[in-house]
Amino acid sequence: MTSLIKTVCISVLCWIMSGPALAQINSDSLITIIEGLDSDAAKAAKFDSILAPLSETRIPGAEPLFQKNMELLRQLGDRQKEVKLAVSYSMYMIETFEPEKGKSIIEPYFEEVEEIDDLLLKGDVYYAYGHAFEDLRENTRAYDLIQKALDYYEMVGDSSKAHYADVANALGRIAFTIGKYPESSLALAKSKDIFIYNKDSAGVVGVFQDLTILFSQIGLYDEAEDYWNQREAYFTEPPSNENVAIGLINLGRNLILQEKWDQAQNNYHRALGLGPFEARFGFLNLYAYNGLIEALYFGDKGDSIPYYFNLLDQEFESVNRSVTYEFLFKQSRFLNNLISRNYVAAERDGLDLYKNALESSDGAEIMMHARFLSELYRRWGKSEKALEYENLFLIKKDSIQEVNKTNALLLYQTQYETQEKENEIFRLQKESELLNTKISRDRLFKALLGAGLILLLLGAMLIYSRIKQAELIKMQNLRTEISSDLHDEVGSLLSGINMQTQMIDVVPDNKRRDFLQDISQNTQRAVSTMRDLVWSIDSRRDRVEDLKDKIAETCHLLLEPAEFTFDINFSNPGGSTPLNPKLKKEIYLISKEAINNIVRHSKGDHVLIDLSMDSNRLKLLIRDNGHPAVNSVPSTGMGLENMQLRASQINGKLKTGMQEHGFTVELDCPIS
Repeated sequence: MTSLIKTVCISVLCWIMSGPALAQINSDSLITIIEGLDSDAAKAAKFDSILAPLSETRIPGAEPLFQKNMELLRQLGDRQKEVKLAVSYSMYMIETFEPEKGKSIIEPYFEEVEEIDDLLLKGDVYYAYGHAFEDLRENTRAYDLIQKALDYYEMVGDSSKAHYADVANALGRIAFTIGKYPESSLALAKSKDIFIYNKDSAGVVGVFQDLTILFSQIGLYDEAEDYWNQREAYFTEPPSNENVAIGLINLGRNLILQEKWDQAQNNYHRALGLGPFEARFGFLNLYAYNGLIEALYFGDKGDSIPYYFNLLDQEFESVNRSVTYEFLFKQSRFLNNLISRNYVAAERDGLDLYKNALESSDGAEIMMHARFLSELYRRWGKSEKALEYENLFLIKKDSIQEVNKTNALLLYQTQYETQEKENEIFRLQKESELLNTKISRDRLFKALLGAGLILLLLGAMLIYSRIKQAELIKMQNLRTEISSDLHDEVGSLLSGINMQTQMIDVVPDNKRRDFLQDISQNTQRAVSTMRDLVWSIDSRRDRVEDLKDKIAETCHLLLEPAEFTFDINFSNPGGSTPLNPKLKKEIYLISKEAINNIVRHSKGDHVLIDLSMDSNRLKLLIRDNGHPAVNSVPSTGMGLENMQLRASQINGKLKTGMQEHGFTVELDCPIS
């Protein structure tokens, strides 16, 4: 009977904890009840059931529960559960405004992370450790750790796993903070795909919020506002006051970047009017007061700043003066001291903020705090220092704007490619839903037949289901391969472009034109590669005839500028014969590699391309008219190795070499 009473008490406490009004967990009561259970294993299981939903909340008071559970698991010797709990414990401390403590909890397990066999658990440890560095505003370190976490999740490749989308989202968020805008766009697009796949509307809402911030950072303000408006479609019920306030605060920052001070003030006042907020959203007041103080100062309404700074100081106390939000407090204190002519104190905060921005590689904050210091020294009468920081502000502003010209192109291209993938995923999901509906109807009909007929039909249906499943797996593998190609081939190009754009300020003027030309060429290569990959999975372009047209297009693009003439022959009927995406992709890339080799190495001036069908086989011949004595195509180059590898992947035979009429590439492969 006593055991039953304990179980009921625990259940009631857990139910109370799940309520929205909970402000503090009574750990002592829970520990007393759980300690009365019969075995350590039962105690650990009960702790787990209570702590599982708490790891990523801001409900205070649960730390003693985590500590007790850690002790129990160490006694039981269950290392894997101990590591999982350490991840949850660390995340809880980070979310309750103690990232330094969260870091210290997970650090010992991170030091031994290579000894963990479970890839997902490895990813979780990297994620928790990286999240701590993010909240401590050590963004470069956080970026490397979160990228490693995402690598482990992608090795597993299961979109249904917890934290997969969160890790991609965190990577995108940190990337735009340190100015890696294309990488941020790719990571946020991946996160959105996974959230949509898992039907996690709250996750999609969060991604749109981060996309809003990303596009504001690079000056695409209209697009940023459009992303914010798209969030509304994913709310399963009317948004809470907290969600509306988050929107007003983000759009307020958008308006500040455009120097629309009065409109920004209005947004922040409206956000504050939606309070009081739930305890876990207490940080919203900090962001609202901070933005309002900045808008008041630069909008020439500084007299109100001391009043609002006093309110912000009280809110900062309510989050334990967390290091995560200390920068907001210091920014506002800087402007309060500035308006009060306390220049020495303002200088101390201003230089500290500028130094931290440099250490965290946050381009937007470097620009903002350089402007703060320029404003300080102007009011203080120190004109030389004011001019120094004004120049730093303008240089950083010009640098960001210059980089953003390239980033805008890449982000728009990423949007296009992401939309193409979303459309393909949506189509496959619809096909799967229709297939499931059809199977359900068939089962209902077959249930009315005799027992013997039912067994026969069920057997046939099982075969049919496996065929369909194999087709879906085949398509999933193709999407995985395309994703890998995008990561390997395009990712390196984007990283190179990003590095080049960051270096543009140090390039001498006499070399800048060539440097920009190189960036342009790399951008064109990235766009061309993405278009080739999209074409390979386009179901509207799956015939042999379409392959011939694509090869012809490539000839026009590559051979004509190199002053080659060319003929393309299409022998035998069967142009409407469909090709599977893998076959189509590899044949096209073999032809493109061969044409590239001709442009680079051949001394001839004419190319013959023959595409023919014979029964169920497709044959491709590419030959130039270069003379053996001067033709410099190597017989063992990496290009030829790549072509041989692609041919083997489609069960084809590839022959290359110098013949009487020039260098020849011959491919023979089955169509089915």
